[in-house]
Amino acid sequence: TAANLSRLFDGSNVDDLHSHTFGSASILLTNPDIVHTFSVAASGLTGSQIVYLSGSNSVSLAGSNNMTTARIIGIASGSTSVTYSSGSIAKIYTIYGDIFNGFSGLMPGNVYYLSSTLGAITPTPPTGGGKTVVQIGIAKSPTELVFQPLVIVKM
Repeated sequence: TAANLSRLFDGSNVDDLHSHTFGSASILLTNPDIVHTFSVAASGLTGSQIVYLSGSNSVSLAGSNNMTTARIIGIASGSTSVTYSSGSIAKIYTIYGDIFNGFSGLMPGNVYYLSSTLGAITPTPPTGGGKTVVQIGIAKSPTELVFQPLVIVKM
């Protein structure tokens, strides 16, 4: 309905790096069902890092080292220059199929996986005992990733 569209697309600047393109119009999202806010756990994080739900309404950096940290929920809003300190509130995007801008050095068409380095992605699936292979998405450009999380296997 028009009222719901107005709620979804009010044009405010929630995040200058996150937009949707419909035809020729680029629209910023503000829907609280899409842009979730969480308290940042003790380690802190930066924009474009992958996170998991680590406590009641709190997120921590995700990693492929074990099943707990591999249960990702989304990507932190902003480029890598955006810092969220411990205890601060971070915007986390969780939409499957959404395009996230803020990365660097991606190879278009390559699949990216959750890395054993907390919060990071890698074009190489992790190997070795205890690692969980989680696809994060596919690179659309050197700076954009299409978010398509899939748990592939636990090694």
